[in-house]
Amino acid sequence: MADMHILTGNVRGTSGLVDLQVAYHIPITNPKPEVTFPSIISQVSNIATEELDELKAGTLFEIMKSETYNENVSIEEQKQRLRNKWTQIKDDVNQTYPLKYKFFGVSIDVND
Repeated sequence: MADMHILTGNVRGTSGLVDLQVAYHIPITNPKPEVTFPSIISQVSNIATEELDELKAGTLFEIMKSETYNENVSIEEQKQRLRNKWTQIKDDVNQTYPLKYKFFGVSIDVND
């Protein structure tokens, strides 16, 4: 199972820059039963069944990000940059998701 999927790459004219659309799959290291994630429909067309099941269960979170690289950067260097970005996103998501999604889907009636 991949930690990220590069969905598109668009060249910016003759600038030498390429914009990537990346789907980062972030494991939730300490799932909180009281936290409900928004319904997940993956942007990855060929997503593995296992990944989709984890997304639905809330143990994996998909985040879409745009990343830019210069065509002069080697593939290995770009892969390492994306790995570093994934680690950064993973740490951020696992620190903030309990607060961000704690009240997602809660309905409140003013008469109760």
